[in-house]
Amino acid sequence: MPSPIDSLRAAAQHVSAKRASLTRLLNTSGRRAADARSQKRDSLRVETLERRELMAASIATMDGDWFNPAIWSAGVPDQNTPAIIGRDVTVNLDGKDHAAETLVVHGDLVVPEDDNPAEADKTLIARWVHVNSGGEFI
Repeated sequence: MPSPIDSLRAAAQHVSAKRASLTRLLNTSGRRAADARSQKRDSLRVETLERRELMAASIATMDGDWFNPAIWSAGVPDQNTPAIIGRDVTVNLDGKDHAAETLVVHGDLVVPEDDNPAEADKTLIARWVHVNSGGEFI
């Protein structure tokens, strides 16, 4: 299988050949040939781009507490990590200082009620939370 660069070179050669054929056709019918600027456009410049890494989300794949790293695909999310709660997965927000850059809920995000007023505060900090159809923020 040819590499992407070989494919691009072959495509550039094909375009160049087609343009030369059209130029000959135009010249034979009495029309002006393309000027030097349009001929320069025939060349294809191939560059190597800098390496980029996609920001990986941490996905909850099993039921459990938000702070349990075992339920997350890439560890417990923080303010710099997008979080996704998978379908048919329940994550409990029990306690303070839950954070994610963004949060998408396909399953259930549960904030349990506490009888003890000292433990009643729950916090979740995120730029936004999106609950998909079928998901619940309880």
